[in-house]
Amino acid sequence: MLLWLMLGEAMQLEAVVDAASAAARAAGQLIVEAGPEQRAVASTKANAKDLLTATDLASQDLIQSVLASRCPEIDFLGEEGGVEKPLDNCWVVDPIDGTTNFVDGLPLSVVSIAYAREGETLAGVVYDPFRDELFAGARGRGATVTSGPRKNRRPLAVSAAERLEDAIVFAGAPPNPLSLAPSLRGIAALAPRVRTLRLLGSAALMLAYVADGRGAAYFEPDLAPWDTAAGALLA
Repeated sequence: MLLWLMLGEAMQLEAVVDAASAAARAAGQLIVEAGPEQRAVASTKANAKDLLTATDLASQDLIQSVLASRCPEIDFLGEEGGVEKPLDNCWVVDPIDGTTNFVDGLPLSVVSIAYAREGETLAGVVYDPFRDELFAGARGRGATVTSGPRKNRRPLAVSAAERLEDAIVFAGAPPNPLSLAPSLRGIAALAPRVRTLRLLGSAALMLAYVADGRGAAYFEPDLAPWDTAAGALLA
């Protein structure tokens, strides 16, 4: 802890991003290698559409292990369980964002890891293991995407669309029926006015795509902190 406090803010955030990137890549390997048994629904959570697989749990355990080995002074809050207390210095983790896609073999699932301190998200990583794209950034220090075996890196840039009719807009279909209704109203209102709407089934991925200009906006009600923390920072 003393070493952490002695590090400057820039070095702290660099270490955080490096740790999150390593954990996300490790979990991503687990996700892409998962077979039918690992993708099968093990149980449901809030309702029958809110799915949990063995790989969600294994991915979170792996992420937590990697992060704890590199930054033991940071607490852990994960979608599949973690510390349940007010946290001033913690990781906010979704081990598989897009579990429904993962279950059905759609390559639209990502790992989302954010770092928050005193209620503010300071760093975030979204890793798409199927495309080997790592979106990473820190508050005030910009954001990049690194892709491919050569680890080509470039800065993110938002959409150049200036008119609504030129915009690609991402949206969601929440599993909770009470949340689905306003989402569908928004989709119905926007669809005639934008170039097109896309529902990819992963909040973190769609936020990363907005950050990289692959769409102009994204909306979905009833999201949890682990769904949005990293992607919102990037955007």
